[in-house]
Amino acid sequence: MTRRFAIQEHTVGPDDRHYDLMIEDSGVLVTFQLEAPPGEGRVLGRCSFDHRLRYLSYEGELSGGRGTVRLWDHGQATDEQGDPRAARYAARFAGQRLSGRWVLQRERDDAIACQPLEGSA
Repeated sequence: MTRRFAIQEHTVGPDDRHYDLMIEDSGVLVTFQLEAPPGEGRVLGRCSFDHRLRYLSYEGELSGGRGTVRLWDHGQATDEQGDPRAARYAARFAGQRLSGRWVLQRERDDAIACQPLEGSA
């Protein structure tokens, strides 16, 4: 299955920045809060709450003093193993910045690791 995805840079304060990786599933965005944007290696994070589809392209202030977001990347993710809610989800991402094969692996509680798969390109 091919799904839409977005990554938002979320700034809450001067020392509080993370990246929300959101993947479309059943009318919502399954969201993972990453410590850094996906790059060449492993990035740690945690599972977050589902977001509305409007966040696929939203940029700006968030209500309730929750900071601001800007779109870091967006595109399509094609499932290779599991789905975004599975303990292990592998997909081929096709965005402007994030491309190739990546896996999201739940490690404990709500902790996750996001890393490129072998042969990703």
